[in-house]
Amino acid sequence: MPLRIHFTAQDLARIIIDRTQELPVSEAVMSLQVLRRRDSAIRFRAWRRETEASFRLSLTMLPALVPAGGWVPDFLTPVDSCSPASGVFETIRTTSPRRIASELRRLDEQQRIPAKLTGLAWGDAGTMNALVGELQSYYDRAIAPHAAAIKSILAIDRARMADLMTTRGAEALLGELHPSLHWDAPVLTLAHPRDTDFELQGRGIVISSHFFCGTQPRALLNEYDTPVLVCPASVDLVRQRIPGVPVDPATSLVALSAVLGRTRARVLSAVTDNAPTTTAQLAHRLHLSMASVSEHTTTLRQARLIDSYRQRNTVRHVATPLGARLLAETRS
Repeated sequence: MPLRIHFTAQDLARIIIDRTQELPVSEAVMSLQVLRRRDSAIRFRAWRRETEASFRLSLTMLPALVPAGGWVPDFLTPVDSCSPASGVFETIRTTSPRRIASELRRLDEQQRIPAKLTGLAWGDAGTMNALVGELQSYYDRAIAPHAAAIKSILAIDRARMADLMTTRGAEALLGELHPSLHWDAPVLTLAHPRDTDFELQGRGIVISSHFFCGTQPRALLNEYDTPVLVCPASVDLVRQRIPGVPVDPATSLVALSAVLGRTRARVLSAVTDNAPTTTAQLAHRLHLSMASVSEHTTTLRQARLIDSYRQRNTVRHVATPLGARLLAETRS
């Protein structure tokens, strides 16, 4: 069945190609679907083996809210605060019970909602805190360790879209995004579980590449968030680093050390491969003092190779696209 997204001239002028520095939580949610349907695509194999070994999905509430295919409750993938650095988990935690109740009713049409989750629709803080904790733990184990490889893949896709947008315009971009999309101005049509029309009404739309999107584009559309069109990223299995496939860290660090210095290169590598990570975790992992790690992270942050953000009583560090790209290019 088709979803028809209706554009106005104002919407065409408000198309944004997403360049989020942090991987959004929607990558984690889509990757949950990859796990649940045991997707055998080559790009996912190594990542899936590693993730299944480190995270017991069956012991969480996540499968009850994320079906193997089809629609996922939108409150799990907020758009305007989409990443850990932008406060995504707090945004999910403060979702209104009214919205949750509405989305759970829709999800119940696809798969039965267990009774233990009905508290979410009543504003039960305990159930919500447990759910957010599980999602954050999953993000930290399944997505963050592979951030450098995923960002490198997405950067190439976004550069392609940006070039198309700047050289040929918005309509050319919409017409060539993906073979399954059909652009017949002013309507963009894509496959959808329901026969639906959605009017953007001047809100514009964000176009984003996702590694875990699957094979078909999908739209995140509701009355609360900025509309988003998610497209599957193209992957070069020969030339690009694939999440979960090990690389030789010694070779890359030797080259990077010549530019940054050996210790600073090790800190950037550790942040990129284990982000988000705290100063204490870096000190323990690299056998450095807290003062030394703070000095190096400050310098890397000033050079815009990493970002740091406070979460409760700890400071977490993540690589910027520039830092991840520098490390990925050195490794390749």
